[in-house]
Amino acid sequence: MGPKRASEGDLEQSSKIPKIEHGISASPLSQQRLPNNDFSGSVKKKLANSTRTGQACDRCKIRKIRCDPRPEGCSPCVQNRTPCKTTDRITGRATTRGHAEALETENAYLRAQVAELQGQLKEMGVEPRTVSGYNSFPPSGVPWSSSLGNDGQGWVDPSQRRMSTPPLPGYSHSIGAPNGLDNTEYRPLPQFKTNSIGDNYLGVSSADSLLSHIKGTSLSVFGTEIDITDFVQNEEDYDKSVMSYSHFLNVALNSDQQVEHAPFPEYTILNEYSNWYLRSLNPYTALLDKPAFTQLIRRIGNDPNFTPSAAETVCVHMMLAIIKYQISVRNHEESYSLMEESHKHYRYSLSFFQDLLHGHTLQDLQALTLICVHLRNFPKPGAAWIMCSTTFLLAVELGLHRSTKAWADTTQKMERGEVEMRKRIFWTLHALNTNLSGKLGRPMPINMEDVDVEFPEPVSDCSREEDAELSPFHKCSFQVGIQTAKYTVWSSELYRTIYAVRQPPRSYEDTVRRLENGIRQWREEMPYELAEPARAKQEDYIFALFLEFWDLEFQLLLHHPAVCRSTDPEFINANLDKCVAASSKMLHNCNEMRKLKSLDIPWINSVVYIAAIFTTLFVYFQRRDRMTSVDMTKLRNDMNQWIDVMGECGKLLGKGSSQDLSVGGS
Repeated sequence: MGPKRASEGDLEQSSKIPKIEHGISASPLSQQRLPNNDFSGSVKKKLANSTRTGQACDRCKIRKIRCDPRPEGCSPCVQNRTPCKTTDRITGRATTRGHAEALETENAYLRAQVAELQGQLKEMGVEPRTVSGYNSFPPSGVPWSSSLGNDGQGWVDPSQRRMSTPPLPGYSHSIGAPNGLDNTEYRPLPQFKTNSIGDNYLGVSSADSLLSHIKGTSLSVFGTEIDITDFVQNEEDYDKSVMSYSHFLNVALNSDQQVEHAPFPEYTILNEYSNWYLRSLNPYTALLDKPAFTQLIRRIGNDPNFTPSAAETVCVHMMLAIIKYQISVRNHEESYSLMEESHKHYRYSLSFFQDLLHGHTLQDLQALTLICVHLRNFPKPGAAWIMCSTTFLLAVELGLHRSTKAWADTTQKMERGEVEMRKRIFWTLHALNTNLSGKLGRPMPINMEDVDVEFPEPVSDCSREEDAELSPFHKCSFQVGIQTAKYTVWSSELYRTIYAVRQPPRSYEDTVRRLENGIRQWREEMPYELAEPARAKQEDYIFALFLEFWDLEFQLLLHHPAVCRSTDPEFINANLDKCVAASSKMLHNCNEMRKLKSLDIPWINSVVYIAAIFTTLFVYFQRRDRMTSVDMTKLRNDMNQWIDVMGECGKLLGKGSSQDLSVGGS
């Protein structure tokens, strides 16, 4: 009987060769046995044509559920917010998906860095020291992690190793949660828009790919992103407009020599605008002391020999710019000329920017803060961000974040009015900066541990004629501003913890409960007159609505699904319920403000409206299997009402951002 013919399997077995590691040269014999064969390419092609995952992750394998090959983590792990890890069958090491790619990127960067440093040494006449041969395998008994970073140009001694490391654990620049970080702790930077000036979101990306939290001026749902700045009709015209970042810099730095002098209107008109502003807008910020500002207006209108200072000039012109802007956007075409006048007042005020910085007085800071208040109305955040940041730093330099009671006894004593104005300016700036920084994903302006200045006191600022007619509560015109200051403490804590790059040491659930208790205490300590819009009197109704809106915004941001890191199903469902409840109440709140022509429409609030819409849709989608016809009808009605609200925002924003682009822009 002849010899048995070798089977195809035997031939394949006999042709097996030792595994060739990257970095170890192959022998001539192995090269002869493998002429131009690309086994990896063949396997890759086979996997590309297959609908199955090459290797399921450990969690899917144990639970025996379908796994998919998403590079950032399979869908079941992402949905459950757990690390997507796979155990290597050869080494027995469990690595997070994407870990190898992250190491390759880091390795390439380090190689380039070493080559650059060696080139610099040679330019200085120093020959780089050679090292022993490179082996891709770590020595026996040495942990795998000890070989990371040794890329062939290794360090002779560990003390020579100089790696760039973060100041605290919990962050890595690589993708895929490297270095053993869990996906629940890893907060990568979203895509950076290189051509965007001042508008980039610098916070953390969303944990859920189906829904994002607020990312500057944009949000996304089910893979579709909406950026409200994309609705600016003509980008080139906008860059030349009064409200652009470039225009702000040109005027503030005195590069624009064509700033037109804006005269004050006659006394009766100036006094009328002043009364409107003090009654409707100043209560939220209290930047203008009602008696002192009324006296200033009287002197400007009636004393021909009086010359206001630069700070006083800016305060009056910014009052006019703000009130005329608000009247214009709420009355559409009938008052378009007011928008032109508003821009002239703003441009003229901004031309004093350097004088106010040099002045360094409390009045100068007051005037700069009024400019900050106006800039929040513009369609893009770049100018508001740089102005608010600069002004806040000046406030810290002047010590407004410190209580005057903590100052040394040798310090010159201040009048009560000056002490109270310092409080009002600081807390107004803190509110502006907290809201801007939080929405743009940037660090909070200051830690509350570094602040000991008190909240403003509810002092009487009414005239003698008003005193007899007003209740003790209404004798202070800025009661709502005091509550706003108290709110910003918890708002900054929300952004500093839930939306932070590094998570606080306490658990996510504990942080949520602490913030819930804090905002609940804020509501409970609120004056009776402002606590509930339903029982508020007519003069307090709009103030109570805004305080309610800020509470609802806080609840929505706190429980937002995109930042939920809990793995407890009951906690997750409770978060979704609270988001739906907050969004529903916010819709009613916005409809009430819309009826009163008081809807706050800058981008900083418009993105909150969109977040409420998207979150509602997301939660209903998650629970679509349990939806009834009643639920569907309610959802349809809510969406129709939200469309009306956003339509109103579109009209108001359009009036302020598209039709007036050329005003003062040349």
